[in-house]
Amino acid sequence: MCKENKLATCFYKDPNCKDGFSSICKLCKKEYDRNRNNTWSVLIRAQWRASLVAHGNKDEINPTTHEECEKLLHEQNYKCNHCKVQLKPIQGTQVKCSWERASLDRISTDIIGYGNGNAQWLCVSCNKGKCTMPDEIHKEKFASRDRKICKLEDEIDKLRKELNKLKLNSIE
Repeated sequence: MCKENKLATCFYKDPNCKDGFSSICKLCKKEYDRNRNNTWSVLIRAQWRASLVAHGNKDEINPTTHEECEKLLHEQNYKCNHCKVQLKPIQGTQVKCSWERASLDRISTDIIGYGNGNAQWLCVSCNKGKCTMPDEIHKEKFASRDRKICKLEDEIDKLRKELNKLKLNSIE
């Protein structure tokens, strides 16, 4: 794909190819896979599949459907249900992940499964931060933070207005 001559070590082994190596180099293959996997359809399917047996739910009690997961994400306008950050379909590992990646979460951790309205989409940051904390308590943390931010923004606006008045007075 990159049209560069590279050493054989830069290619994955492939017994189906004549020379025993893939025709696409490792870097190009990783980029191709990253672009292919960073789509909403792949992420929704992966989160839905994981939800079926998550948290020890081996009997698939109270399952949700793939369509319900997709509909819920659309209803939330692709935003985290707690912090309202715009969610992204970026895949990653548990160690190296995008904190804005969409993650399916159970609203009540006391209920097994994600069906019957017990699911919401959160960013990875909120989902990890919430852990087994009740949903309302975690939401209130963000509400109190947002109230503080609004107060600070109001104060900044007042200071800007005062600064503009001072500038106008100094010009005169």
